[in-house]
Amino acid sequence: MGRHGGSAQPAHSRSAVDVRGFEVTNKGNPIDRLSMECLSCHDSALARASVVKIGSGIWNHGNGVSHPIGVEYMKAYREGGLKHPSSINPSIRFFDGKIGCGSCHNIYSKERFDLAISNRGSALCLACHKK
Repeated sequence: MGRHGGSAQPAHSRSAVDVRGFEVTNKGNPIDRLSMECLSCHDSALARASVVKIGSGIWNHGNGVSHPIGVEYMKAYREGGLKHPSSINPSIRFFDGKIGCGSCHNIYSKERFDLAISNRGSALCLACHKK
């Protein structure tokens, strides 16, 4: 089993997480470096293609759960349904104002699935989403 980046934390196996992959929806809108590093292993199609730069899109966690990556948070906030960034837990990070894998995950976290904060009672989801 591999390791996450330079950390001592073991990388989880694909079967343990049941991930499905990443779908690029806007090739002209690049995603952050950390998300690219995550996708280089966690999306086998991208890893096989040795893609260096890809655009924003949707990460499908499996079981009908998906989330955008590379989307500007303030733009999404203005469209409604999200909380203002000033009220969001600082453990939830944005990358040049955009949502990335590192918004919800942190390889140094003690939480299950390396979540940035606990998702008990949907706390992680509700940190940004109004419902």
